[in-house]
Amino acid sequence: GYGYIHMGDAVQDLDGEEAYWIEKFVEKPNLEDAEKYVESGQYLWNPGIAVWRVDKLLALFEELRPEEYAALMRLEPYLGTPQEAEAIARELRDTPKLAIDYTIHEKAPRLAVIPADLGWSDIGTWDALMDVLPFNDETNVVHGADVITQETENCLIHGGERLIATLGVRDLVIVDTGDCVLVAHRSRSQDVKAIVERLKAEGKTHYL
Repeated sequence: GYGYIHMGDAVQDLDGEEAYWIEKFVEKPNLEDAEKYVESGQYLWNPGIAVWRVDKLLALFEELRPEEYAALMRLEPYLGTPQEAEAIARELRDTPKLAIDYTIHEKAPRLAVIPADLGWSDIGTWDALMDVLPFNDETNVVHGADVITQETENCLIHGGERLIATLGVRDLVIVDTGDCVLVAHRSRSQDVKAIVERLKAEGKTHYL
């Protein structure tokens, strides 16, 4: 479930920390490929944490995303003023919503990476959230005003004011947001984006 960075040659020593040129970014692989990446010692998880000099990053925007760069430049006079929020809404309203990984990071030359143990976890899915929360109902993680579990194992249940009752289930994510309910197998929690896309396609964006 993670993207990876393929390390190349070492750049230089930084107070005992090695920095490596980035050969390429690799999208989320299947389990077999991920195991090979880890075994090789040449790949790192990509946490999406980047450090830039501002002028270098803006130069890349100017080269790779000129329309977004122009919008950013139009915003500059408003930064730190009472009109900032209104200017951001106006100038960025029609710009495409694209991840900086794809638009800048993967196209930028001479990027380097420093291997580090950051004690970091990508809590990007409900299943990942269960990995960092303590079990508070036998083998389940339960949050909500009124939850009853019966013969329920390894489930994350996140509710509100309404009663949620489970019976004879395991390995589920159950989320009640008040106006909708998500029920998914824990192994499929990353695929919730497919539901999001379907809601958009069916014009049900008020649920998002």
